Amino acid sequence: MGLPPKARLSDDHLRRIYITVIRQNWHLLPNDQLIALLGWDREKFEFTLKEDDFLDHKLGPKPRCEPVKYRVPSASEKSRAAEIQNTVKQHLGDLASGPAEEPFTFIERLTSDEVLRPANPGARAGEGQVDVSGWSISKDFPSLETILRQAIGSEASSTKGFIEIGLSASARYQGETFRIDVGERRVRLASGDLAGLRQGVHHLLDQIEENGGPYLNRGEVQREAAVDPRYCYSYFALYGDPLLEPDLDPFPDNYLERLVRLGLNGVWMQGVLSGLARSKVFPEFGDRSEERLANLRELARRVRAHGMKLFLYFNEPRAQSPAFFRDRPEMLGAERQGFHAMCTSIPAVREWVTNGLAHVFKKVPARGLSALLEADAGGCGGRGLGRCLSRSTSVEPGRGSYPLGLGLARRYGDGVDSEAAQGCPLAERE
Repeated sequence: MGLPPKARLSDDHLRRIYITVIRQNWHLLPNDQLIALLGWDREKFEFTLKEDDFLDHKLGPKPRCEPVKYRVPSASEKSRAAEIQNTVKQHLGDLASGPAEEPFTFIERLTSDEVLRPANPGARAGEGQVDVSGWSISKDFPSLETILRQAIGSEASSTKGFIEIGLSASARYQGETFRIDVGERRVRLASGDLAGLRQGVHHLLDQIEENGGPYLNRGEVQREAAVDPRYCYSYFALYGDPLLEPDLDPFPDNYLERLVRLGLNGVWMQGVLSGLARSKVFPEFGDRSEERLANLRELARRVRAHGMKLFLYFNEPRAQSPAFFRDRPEMLGAERQGFHAMCTSIPAVREWVTNGLAHVFKKVPARGLSALLEADAGGCGGRGLGRCLSRSTSVEPGRGSYPLGLGLARRYGDGVDSEAAQGCPLAERE
């Protein structure tokens, strides 16, 4: 039909397109053929549907699909395919020829060490601009000096000019506010904290890129943070267990530096409490938790080194399979797609969330780690269970067990920047 030959995909490509494969074939293939197409087993398939950001919920009910079987095309089908091929060539040309990027090449660009675009060889300082190439830079903040030095070139002479980077106790510098004064022989960058200085340096880098070389605009400029925090999820993260699988690292250092250049001061990733903390009440929780915590400490340290904060998004307590409740019938909550909520009217469940969060923030003391906590989508909210039917559900969301854990999180980390605990708050009325 005029399409180019099917590209041979690498293992990395295959593991990055699984959601597309599932979505495009959800209404076409039965599960057995879909699993075979992915090269997975049923356990991985069902786990992904449940855990990968509620993928099964987004896809909707799975229709009944007959197995797809190949047969040789008929003469009329071959004729129609030839017509389509001619139409494609007429409007799009030969798709099999011409330059083409490998899939996911953008990831290489986002994680490369080329954070600053190369200078334009023909560019020169224009009117109202100062050439700062080779100028001296204050050495009070080595990491910022290194970033700026890469942009303006090696120091040529201490007499050419000086770029001063310093903290100020002036009341004008609130939060990340910074001020830059560019003169003929001196540039002054001041802020009340390191985060502001970092944003100021990146403002200078933006000017250097825009001007095609190490040329800064004369005059004064002051910037204030309009929104705080400013955080995002990794653009190319793979769902899995990044705290156990280093090759799934969603935040390589060069990518973090690019995010800072864009003005962000935080990143977030999912935290699964049962993978980060052990429990005497639930002995099946916490396998390899110490290993995950050690890797989380290192990730928090790296993120902090870029002047950013790491947010852990917890969706707790997680819904569990029926087998989990075989010896815990009092904890059995409402069912959704084969899994049951852990009833938060039970003290042991509330204590698990509280103590688990406290454990994580005690073991990962790096300043800059925060939590966002929300009830799992499998939470029952008091629906359909005899012990809850007679109770009022008007209790304010966020009350109940969750503030206990969040309060402990504040003690061990930078605190909680957003709280949307929507679980079963009925325990307040017990």
